[in-house]
Parts: sequence; structure tokens; C-alpha cells
Amino acid sequence: MKATASIFHDTRREKMNSKYPVKILIYFNRNRKYYRTRFEFTKEEYNKLFTDKPRDPYKSNKKELDSLITKAEDIIEKLGSYFTFEQFHNRYILNRKDKGNVLSMYDDLIKKLEADEQFGTATTYKNALSSFKAYIKKDNLNIEDINVEFLKRYEKWMEQPKTYITKTGKLIGRDGNSRTSIGIYVRTLRRMFNIAIKEGIVSEGAYPFGRDKYIIPSGRKAKRSLKLNEVAKLYNYEPKGLYGSHYLFAKDMWVFSYLANGINMKDLAFLKYRSMSSETIVFFREKTKNTNKDNEIQIKVDLNDKLREIIKRWGNKNTHPENYIFPIVTHSMSSKEKHAAVKQAIKNVNKYLKKIGKELQIELNITTYVARHTHAGVLKNSGASVEFISESLGHADIATTKNYLNDLEDEKRKEMKKALTSFLNFVK
Repeated sequence: MKATASIFHDTRREKMNSKYPVKILIYFNRNRKYYRTRFEFTKEEYNKLFTDKPRDPYKSNKKELDSLITKAEDIIEKLGSYFTFEQFHNRYILNRKDKGNVLSMYDDLIKKLEADEQFGTATTYKNALSSFKAYIKKDNLNIEDINVEFLKRYEKWMEQPKTYITKTGKLIGRDGNSRTSIGIYVRTLRRMFNIAIKEGIVSEGAYPFGRDKYIIPSGRKAKRSLKLNEVAKLYNYEPKGLYGSHYLFAKDMWVFSYLANGINMKDLAFLKYRSMSSETIVFFREKTKNTNKDNEIQIKVDLNDKLREIIKRWGNKNTHPENYIFPIVTHSMSSKEKHAAVKQAIKNVNKYLKKIGKELQIELNITTYVARHTHAGVLKNSGASVEFISESLGHADIATTKNYLNDLEDEKRKEMKKALTSFLNFVK
């Protein structure tokens, strides 16, 4: 819903002079905010403002009120989907003294992300904000101060090892941040710049990113998928001991993800029995519910005996259509609590997957994320097209799928390259 601005004659309480104040009413998401003007009229006087040809002083009064509405509507238009009453107030009343303050822009966007229940993304922006605050060591960072040199200095600062003194006086050392982390934080800053351009705070010519300017670093793509023989080891792993059930749950969640189109833990946690039929599970990704509403991609998982076995072992016994299949989140939880529950589940599962990997002597650190990459990697090495893999993963853009795919395994690559010398079979 878009915010609206209108002239409001507040007749709820009559003043001593028998007049009522005129205010600017801002209406958004079923909430109202009122802003005072210098005008006050009786009911009869107020009606004269809206005659076909009002005479002065009502004509000039109406013109001034219309200019206030135009100002309000212009602010609403610039804020667009980022509208909040706080942002409007800053621009309309305070004339936004902190206009262009990147740190305030972060605060505004974080509030919006949390309101939209995008808690993971909000956490990323919070971490980036903390990093920039630590770097500049002040409460104001003007968008116009962000240029190529600023970004290069920040990158260099991020790469340097850091030392911290705890409240108890203990000195703690930490390695410098990876290029991947730097890239994540700087991309949030790039979004702030795009917002500032859209709102008319800064010109497009000041944009510091891109070719011949500042190139955002990207980390080297690490291997994130298992080989088939490693998948077989994990698939056939039989946990024992006191905490065997914890190991089995972790292994089953990995196998479920691997077989079920690389489903991630959040989507797995939010699966409901209504999504499941005797032969398939059909769902939409939680990640794209707020960002891609017009083009949501339906993901269809073909059920097999292993998936049914895992559901039978760990699934909620009450199979009411609206019940979640796995006992990770509950309906009584708030959105924030559900986010925390999924995050904790991922942490617990990864903890035991790491132990299983060591026991099986698998070099790669096994995580829930590795299951998704392995699903894509195995399909690729089997000869599946990128389009098929993209559909399986639920990606709207094939470019995203390509980022998932590792190089072909050595054995597969060597086998395919044999075709280059196959002509030797015809040489006598």
C-alpha cells in the first residue's frame, strides 16, 4: 500500500476562538500521522477553501496548503517502497538533517527488512553497519564521502589482522577478513548508494562502483560439493553411541536436502503436510516470497523410499495439512522466533555433520549448504543441462545456478577430453 497525503480539518476539539486547526494527514498501512500547519478555520471558513473560485484570503490559503501536499507527496514518491513514518518525518519536518548519512540509511533499511521478516538479510546489514562504524569511528558517514579512495582504504583496513581488548582486559587477536566478507559488506554499501540516487540525495555521476572505478572483491569459489563416493559414505553411515540420534538426524537432514532438489534448511523447516502428496512434495522458496512475488518458481520434488523413510522417522505424527512436516518450527512461534529456531537447527546439524565427516575421513567440511551444492554438482557431472539444474534448485536466473556449479570432477574431465584424441583410433 502506498502512503497518501491529504488536507485534514481537525474538528475533534474546538479552540477558544471557535476555530479548528488544519493539518496534513499522512495515511499508510492503516496508520495515521498528523502534521500541523499555520492555518485554523471555522467550519464555514474551511468550506470556502474548496469552492470553485475561492476569493482571497482563502485562495492564497488553499494554494499554500496545496504546496504542502505537493511537498509531502514528493517525499512519499521518493521514498517509494522504503516509506516509513520516521523517514517521512525526517524529510518533512526536520528537513532530514542527517540526509545522506549512510549510517541512518542502514538503520532505516534494517527496520524495513525486519518488518518484512527478512531477518537473515537484516543481520547481514547489521554486521556491515557495525563494520563501517568501527572503521570510521564516528556517528556520521555522508554518502558523498564514499568514493573510490574511501572504498580502497576500507578494503585494506578489512584485510588487516585486528586485536581487541575485552572488558576483563584480555587481548584477543583475529585474522583479517576474507575477500568474500569484504565483498558482502561493500555490496550492502552499493545498495545504500543506489537508494541515495533514487531518492535524489546524490547524483549518478558520484557512483563509485564499476569498471574503471572500484571493483567489489569476490572470494575464490571454494569447492563445496562432495564426490559421489563421498556421498555414498555419508548415505550409508550408521551412527552409534550415546548421541547416535543426533548424528542420525544430522545425516538424514543432509540426505533429505541432497535428494529433495537441494532444499535448504529454512525451506525444509517450513514444509507442511499440505505440500506433500503420495508421489511428490511441491513448495515455493521462502527466500523469494517477499522479493519475487510476481515470478515465484514452484519446486517439485519426486518422493522416493529414502525421503519417505526420513519423514516417517522424524516427521510430526500429526499429519494435519497445516502442520509442519519436521519439528523445527511451530505455529506458536513468532516470525523472529522461527528464524532463530532454523538458525539453531542449522548450527546443530552442521556440528554433527562435521564430526561425521572427520569419522569418514572426508576432507571437505560437510554442512547443510554442501548438500545443495552437491545436488547441483552431481547433476552437472551426470550431463544434466544448466537449465534443468536451475529448475531443480528453483533459481529464477541461470547465472545464479552457474555460481553453484563447481568444475567437473577430474575423472569426468579427463574422460571427456579423450574425445580430442579419438581420431587416433582411425590411424593404422
